[in-house]
Amino acid sequence: MLYHINTGLPFLGKGSRAVVPFEEQAPRSPVASGDLPQWDRLDPQPPGLSETVFFFDPAADADGNSEVMLINGSGEQAIVFGFNKKQLPYFSLWKSRLPEQDGYVVGVEPATNFPNTTAFESRHNRTIPLAPGQSQAFDLSFAFLQNTSEVARVEDRLREHHAVASGKVFANPRPEWSE
Repeated sequence: MLYHINTGLPFLGKGSRAVVPFEEQAPRSPVASGDLPQWDRLDPQPPGLSETVFFFDPAADADGNSEVMLINGSGEQAIVFGFNKKQLPYFSLWKSRLPEQDGYVVGVEPATNFPNTTAFESRHNRTIPLAPGQSQAFDLSFAFLQNTSEVARVEDRLREHHAVASGKVFANPRPEWSE
């Protein structure tokens, strides 16, 4: 299960950024490796760039709760995505990198696995088999912040989660995470 939530204006644009507390992070592809220094920047994109994806082992609190946030360039608005790492242990940040007039969006993707083929994810034990009639529940939350004090308060909370996480960054795609 992968939730792909496209986010656009007003959360993207000049000076916009992502806040993702993580244990580990890796680019999905060599193209994303080249964009690693700016992985958290959500500025408008010049024409002709291919998409970039970054994979994460998200940081979580003792109950497994994790959050990521997209903040607009002025810091006055943000959207916060919450999920439980026990249910959705992986996270991807997907940048379409199209020009704004063509629909530049960023995909926020909490998931049970990374967006690779099922065969690859099965080999790495990231698929959840369900028997006939069996179900699986997933909890997601969304919060829209409308002023700088709210945005700063939540960003501080997320930075505290990141401060106690390992925050390990891989410069190249991890073979066990990317096909």
